[in-house]
Amino acid sequence: MIQSGVPALRVIATFLFLLLAPLPAVATPLVPPLPVEEHVLWNGMRLLLCERHDEPSVSAGWVAHVGSVDEPPGKSGASHLIEHMLFKGSTTVGVVPGQAGREAALMAEEEQIQQQIRGQEARLRRQLGLMGKEDLIPQEVRTPRLQTLDARLAALSARQRPLTLTNEFHRIYAAAGATELNAHTMADMTTFFVTLPRNKLELWFWMESERLLHPVFRGFYPERDVILEERRKRIDSTPLGRQQEIFRARFFGPTPYAVPTAGWPAEILSLGRKDVEVYFRRHYTPRNLTAVLVGDFDPAEALALARRYLARLPSKNPAGSADASKNIRWDSWDKRPGNAIDRFEAETPPRLWLQFHTVGFRQADSWALQVAAQLLTGPAGRLHLIVRLNLGTRFEVRQVSSRHTGVFTVDAEGAPDHPALGLLRVVDEELARLSREPVDRWELGQAKNQLAFSALRRLAGNQEILTELLESDGLGSWR
Repeated sequence: MIQSGVPALRVIATFLFLLLAPLPAVATPLVPPLPVEEHVLWNGMRLLLCERHDEPSVSAGWVAHVGSVDEPPGKSGASHLIEHMLFKGSTTVGVVPGQAGREAALMAEEEQIQQQIRGQEARLRRQLGLMGKEDLIPQEVRTPRLQTLDARLAALSARQRPLTLTNEFHRIYAAAGATELNAHTMADMTTFFVTLPRNKLELWFWMESERLLHPVFRGFYPERDVILEERRKRIDSTPLGRQQEIFRARFFGPTPYAVPTAGWPAEILSLGRKDVEVYFRRHYTPRNLTAVLVGDFDPAEALALARRYLARLPSKNPAGSADASKNIRWDSWDKRPGNAIDRFEAETPPRLWLQFHTVGFRQADSWALQVAAQLLTGPAGRLHLIVRLNLGTRFEVRQVSSRHTGVFTVDAEGAPDHPALGLLRVVDEELARLSREPVDRWELGQAKNQLAFSALRRLAGNQEILTELLESDGLGSWR
């Protein structure tokens, strides 16, 4: 059972006493501020340098201020596809030497066939009445014309395969001793990162500038199928994946945050290479990117390398480009559902998801809500009575602030013989008590100390600091 759509006003009232309760005296900071330098290149791209000499390596990454909330209607999954495509290499990385021209010609021919396939599939979807975002065309009903086009496409892919150096991007980094090479797509941003030896810093600048300046979305359609399969495993085939997706869509209503980061299946399948290339050119512009270095490097050398490689990216945005919030329909926030209870059947223990609409990143109430979540969660939290009374086996409370909004969530798993409604009653009682009774000074101080300790753990090493800087900058401010 899931409760969703509770108005933000109730949350503000619930936690008002946190703001009014006396707070402990401010202590001396546990660690000095991070030594972060910020530079802006001539093309508008920003560079953050955090010099640390604890180990002879550098954690390097960059964030694009674009995620699933920025995708045009009907094009969900574009951000995630770009993340995958940017590991396919460039005009110089990932192709057999001397074969770039032949590869480009075959990809153009492939795109022509794909346009015919999309047209045929759209017609067939209308005939079959498959209008939902989750509805895919069953393989057994594909028309003879589609089967012929599928065969032509498979033959074309077979001709391209010998021209491609598979996983060349990863191989080059691995040969240089790099680790942690990965990327993440989120609602508000997309991050790319790697850790490498300090003497391989120039390689990083060249590799990253190459895939931004000369990307080749090779293997696009097979990779699109890989993403669909990934979605089936992580969402469609799990006991609660689809329920959580439906819940998110209901909770956020007509706003872009209702769209799953992975994209809707039918919309993923309708994406063409040109769609994603246009989306890339619109949003992956220097003014929408921030590069970050954390570790053992010389800042003057790093800045010189940035000016040599990253400043090559053209500064002028293409026609139709915009900031990363262009697709947010601000008028739609008033159309979110009010109080609602949804019930789902699944082969799992009883589960409660309780969510409140709250505030976005850097808004003052977000800090009070984080403290409130800490007061409720953990072995010493107020909701631990769920476990003590044998009503449930685990629970978690968290406040997550995104670029434009926030969510306060209570997630509790009930014991097999206790319905989720019993969990809801306990949670409601504790939230009501928090709203009417001032928080004890010692309890509040303990919650704040636990939050401070968690924050320190997130700054324990180069990779952790890099993640904090990338994601904070992606939300609006690394500071």
